[in-house]
Amino acid sequence: MRRRCRLSFPPAGNQARLFQDADVFRYAGKSHFEGLGETGHRAFVQKQTGETGAACGVGKGELASYAALWDACQKKLMTQNFGSLVFTQAVKALQEKYGSRRQYGRLEGSAGKDRLGEDEVAYIAERDSFYMATTGATGWPYIQHRGGPVGFLKAIDERTLAFADFLGNKQYISAGNLATDDRLAMIMVDYPTQSRLKILGRARVFEGDSEWIERVRMPGYKARIERVLVIAVEAFDWNCQQHITPRFTAKQIQDSLEPLDRRMKELEEENTNLRAQLELRDNSVFREGE
Repeated sequence: MRRRCRLSFPPAGNQARLFQDADVFRYAGKSHFEGLGETGHRAFVQKQTGETGAACGVGKGELASYAALWDACQKKLMTQNFGSLVFTQAVKALQEKYGSRRQYGRLEGSAGKDRLGEDEVAYIAERDSFYMATTGATGWPYIQHRGGPVGFLKAIDERTLAFADFLGNKQYISAGNLATDDRLAMIMVDYPTQSRLKILGRARVFEGDSEWIERVRMPGYKARIERVLVIAVEAFDWNCQQHITPRFTAKQIQDSLEPLDRRMKELEEENTNLRAQLELRDNSVFREGE
């Protein structure tokens, strides 16, 4: 059975810092590299670039650095499809029982998309809210709504999302859960079109990082940014449109009614002018009859 790529590396934009910045160990988190120190990290990479690289679909000897290994593993993570992460044995048993296993088995066996495409990026840019699930140390899942101005959830690149976590009720359940388990699930729903996008990823939390704060700041929105969540997307899937009740925001309703309002004003003006003309004509006829 093929080994999974289980390494946790710095994000793509930080690859140049790998052997130059001591903070690399902070980025590594709960990876196999934790506590090895720089010398140990170098030795580990020399040994594992072949073994772990093979698990990520890269031939032995083709990798010579963290950067290359990160690229290979990140690509492997993104090319695994959504089903390979969520179709557990219990799920597959139910699919078999109710007759959908053959369909989803083909889906699971197909190659996953290796990055967010234009459709996904455009869809994400139009969202003003989404729901996010995390898991706490007790094992209980927790779902929370996240919202802001349209576009507050940003596609940094084809494999990375980020958003500002605005000041709320100060429970910090999602932030606390991510401190012990960086996995999360997101679902975004566009009610007018009855479409929904599901995303699985791993989150890093940045507090007091001015660079990230400026990247996600929404001009004109005065809510305080407490932290920034940066999400490495591992898989995504579009849901079917069944059972989604179309709903519309006040702005969407206002925009759809704007042509009607404009036409109503035109007709009212036309009616006023016609009434004035009729009044003038009636007055003229009355004077002629005197």
